[in-house]
Amino acid sequence: MKTNPAASPFVRAIAVLFGTLMLAIGATVIAAAFGAFSDADGANRVSARGSLTLIGSVFAFTGLALIAFAFMRIFAAAFGLCAMAAFVVCTNWVAFGPEELKFTKRTNSAAIAMSSTGRTPIDAAEGRRVFGVVAILLDALVVYGLVSSVRRRSKAPPSHARR
Repeated sequence: MKTNPAASPFVRAIAVLFGTLMLAIGATVIAAAFGAFSDADGANRVSARGSLTLIGSVFAFTGLALIAFAFMRIFAAAFGLCAMAAFVVCTNWVAFGPEELKFTKRTNSAAIAMSSTGRTPIDAAEGRRVFGVVAILLDALVVYGLVSSVRRRSKAPPSHARR
């Protein structure tokens, strides 16, 4: 008889540890979005506040999913779905959002004796195209996952017959 490795106390402890860390990171980013740490000019813009809140919610929902995995597995999938949705919304915001963005790329030049790394600006349209491709792929992945889930549930026997 095989045992579920996710039921071990060690795996649960690791899930709670990393879940708490992710939740703390998310809460910190969300607090920063609302000016808890500084009153910089960019922190007061509504778009910056919204994007930071979304990024923080990705971490917070991931942390909640890990903690729920350890104690209440029925909620872990829901929190994971919320984390995925927030991540997809962030990507779509960058790709198709209304504000002007500045993108950079990392360049590496390696010689025999030394290596240097730098960042160079790239065209905003190119950056948005890259994020647009990723956003569309993530959107398709989420739609595929939802459709597959609905199909699986519709083919499954009623819960009282699964015993």
